[in-house]
Amino acid sequence: MVKPTSLGCAKNFVDTEVATASFLCEGFGLTDSDSDAEIQFINTCAFLEEARTEAAETIRAVRRWKMRAPEKRRVIVAGCFVEWAEQSELAEFPWVDAWLRIDEIADAGRVARKLLEGGKFPAPGGRKKTRPRWIYSHETPRVQLTPAHYAYLKIADGCDNCCTYCRIPSIRGSLRSRTVGDVVADRRRLPQRNRRRKQSMRRSHRKRLPQRNRRWNPLRWRRKRKWTRPIPRRNPADRRRKSSHS
Repeated sequence: MVKPTSLGCAKNFVDTEVATASFLCEGFGLTDSDSDAEIQFINTCAFLEEARTEAAETIRAVRRWKMRAPEKRRVIVAGCFVEWAEQSELAEFPWVDAWLRIDEIADAGRVARKLLEGGKFPAPGGRKKTRPRWIYSHETPRVQLTPAHYAYLKIADGCDNCCTYCRIPSIRGSLRSRTVGDVVADRRRLPQRNRRRKQSMRRSHRKRLPQRNRRWNPLRWRRKRKWTRPIPRRNPADRRRKSSHS
């Protein structure tokens, strides 16, 4: 049994769905219980410092789980954190049995099978490190892990704008897009109930647009602020005095 954990954005979640399908293709089952799982699969994020901290904490959290039965239990970590970290940083987690890069996520089931048979996988630092190039197609096995009323559809991955403040090109690789025919075929493969739900959500969104495009009222905003003084109001008695003098 495999317990998948997905961190980060929706694109990362799609990669988790692909990895989950590879587990099923190798004969594994899925579970959300630590006691029933033989393999912990963690798909990580590393875009922000908070995401890297969350990934490290999640990896540390499964250490006690594995130490209870180290001969039978395995830990697989994949995703952006593996692409971002150096070999010395990955060495801080010796209880991890396999580190999978983004290009290797579709082979997660095969890796899990070899781990249970006694195989070993070196950390990415010991291999030649190149930018990811992989992106799934409609022929790639994939399991929908979202609720039944919606599903994610990835049309591209990576980025070519190497901005100084962004790590996406170095982590996710250069921009690569799926063809229109591939995206359409993937969309048709989704269950029919998702298609109806998507169409109804679009129609309801159009109905809400006129209400959401209201003009901004600065006076209403000022009254909500505690540090602004209220607009002074004249006393009606002063008005009567002025009218009597006139």
